[in-house]
Amino acid sequence: MKRFIILTLVALLVATAVFGVGVVSAQTFAPDARTTNVAPHAGNHHPGGPGRAGTVRQHRAHWRELAVIAQTLNMQEQDLIAAFRAGKTVADVAQEQGVDLATVVDALVAPRAQRLQRAVDNGRLTQAQADALLALERIRVEDRLQRPFPLDPLMIAAQVLGMEPRDLLAELRAGKSVADVAAEKGVALDDIVNAILARKVERLNQLVADGRLTQDQADTLIAMARDRVSRMLNRHPRPCRCGPHRGGQGKRP
Repeated sequence: MKRFIILTLVALLVATAVFGVGVVSAQTFAPDARTTNVAPHAGNHHPGGPGRAGTVRQHRAHWRELAVIAQTLNMQEQDLIAAFRAGKTVADVAQEQGVDLATVVDALVAPRAQRLQRAVDNGRLTQAQADALLALERIRVEDRLQRPFPLDPLMIAAQVLGMEPRDLLAELRAGKSVADVAAEKGVALDDIVNAILARKVERLNQLVADGRLTQDQADTLIAMARDRVSRMLNRHPRPCRCGPHRGGQGKRP
């Protein structure tokens, strides 16, 4: 009985440590829940209900995907972000670059394909099961690449600053805020705020045009969003191990 109690306490301590790291990571670099709601394609970026740990995992996954797509299309990440901000999908950009969309899909599903193969080698799956799961994954990814890419505010900030996202992240890890980096580069912070809010402002203006909001209501909402984004850009993040090129995606076969 005493041993059971000790093991239970150890398990609780381990769980607390694991989830504590997820919370710190999310608070440090992932935009908070209020801010992500004002980002372009926010509905695609953070589906409702994952919690902070889920949010930071999705944040990392989107940074990794951006890097893989840019490499596969032989583009700079900031140029790819500019294309996404202009409303293009991955499929659109791949066609412009003369790259078969299947090549991009192959690059994105490669980690899952490797995990599935290991599961077959270990006897956890049959080859037929692995092939079926991989085929479904390819369909999901291909469908996603034909929809708007879920840009987050830091990606947009990097593009406005003329930086690769990983370089902006390095500056944040060094203790600077986005506002600090903008000042060093002579970029007006309002330019970054406007870029991050562009889609939201467009949607609110359309609601006014449709008679569903008054202009005063839209102006109030935009002012609130500007305040939230400005505070985010002036925030000095705490060091953490999260970012676009660390860690793996979910360890599922």
